[in-house]
Amino acid sequence: MRYTIQQSLRLAFHYCVEASIMGELEPPTQHEAFESEMSGYEKEWFFAGEDYLWNAAIEKNIPNLERLIEKKGAYFAHRLKYGKAEESRFYVYEFRSEVVRGIWANLNMELLYYTNANDERFSIQAEKDMLRNILVQLAEIPLGYPVYSSGAQVIYY
Repeated sequence: MRYTIQQSLRLAFHYCVEASIMGELEPPTQHEAFESEMSGYEKEWFFAGEDYLWNAAIEKNIPNLERLIEKKGAYFAHRLKYGKAEESRFYVYEFRSEVVRGIWANLNMELLYYTNANDERFSIQAEKDMLRNILVQLAEIPLGYPVYSSGAQVIYY
């Protein structure tokens, strides 16, 4: 009984995370579609919290893993998704703090001493994947600013 309740809670958590990521804030109205989606999650995902089950699932190369853990009073969700190299291509970079501070110093000089129209700030927002723009967004206000991505906006007067 305890195992069934745990799996139900894990499945409910997984559904809530997936729905919030996809922007589905309304509760499902089609019960058949919801049930098929839940059964799909049960077939495709391995939900566990215990370390020995998690490690065994990793060794078996189960493609989709998810668990909730508690460390020092805080809860964390761990997700592992295995895929082919073409599907999951990504790069990890590490920058020395001197590089980041140099970019911030350059931006500070631009904002204080050079002419800087709004076009520059817009280019930082529009090209949010460029390294310089990502680092600018990380700077403290007023040099940097928080990242907001709202998509296309239409304003009528």
